[in-house]
Amino acid sequence: MANLERMIRRELIEERAEENYNLAISPEYRETLRQMIDEITESDSALDEEINSKLFSLPALRENALKSAEGAFYSRAETGYTMESVRESLKGILDDEDMAQLKDAEAPYLSSLGLMDKYIAGLADAAKAKGLEAALSQESRDDVYRQMFPTAGEYIAFHKGLNEGIYQYASCLLSVLQKGDADEMSVIGKVFRKCAEATKNARAAKAEQDAERIYGGK
Repeated sequence: MANLERMIRRELIEERAEENYNLAISPEYRETLRQMIDEITESDSALDEEINSKLFSLPALRENALKSAEGAFYSRAETGYTMESVRESLKGILDDEDMAQLKDAEAPYLSSLGLMDKYIAGLADAAKAKGLEAALSQESRDDVYRQMFPTAGEYIAFHKGLNEGIYQYASCLLSVLQKGDADEMSVIGKVFRKCAEATKNARAAKAEQDAERIYGGK
C-alpha cells in the first residue's frame, strides 16, 4: 500500500506542477503580477531585472511550480518532519517569539495535509482494487472526494484551507527569516508573497469550479 501511495503522490505532484507552471506563464497571471511588481519596485529597473531573474525566469517558474505542488501532496508526516528540521536549524538564530509564531503557522497546514493523506489512501484503496490507471481517473478521484466530503461546501473549504495553510506558513517563514535583512530582500519577499497570494486565489477559484463538476451544483 505504501508503494501505491508513493506512486499516486508522484503522479499528483507532477500533474499539479504542470498546472501551476501553465498558470504562471499565462498572460493574465503575468499581467496581474506585472502590475503588482511595478507598484512594489517603483520601476527600479535594476531591481526589476533581478526579481525577474530570481522569480520569473522559466527555470525559476518550473522550480517554484514543483515546490508548490510538493507542498500540497507530501504527507503530513513528511512535512511535519521537514518543519521540525527547519525549526531545529533556526535555534539560536530566531528568538522564542519567532519560533512560537512559526510553530503556530504549521498547525493549520498540517491539519489539511492529514485530510490529504486520507484522500491519497482512498485512491490507493481504489488502485489496489482496480489498478493505478483506473484509480487516477477523474471519475475515481471525484468519487473519493465525495466519500470524504459529502457536500460541495466541505470540499471547497478543504482546498481553500490547504492553500491558505501553505500560504500562511511560507509567509511566516519568510517573515522570520527576513527580520533585519536588507531592503532589497524585503522587496523580493513582498513580490514572493504577491505571487503566492495570486496562486492561492487561483487555486481557490479552481476548487469552486471543480466542485461544480464533482457535486453537480449541489
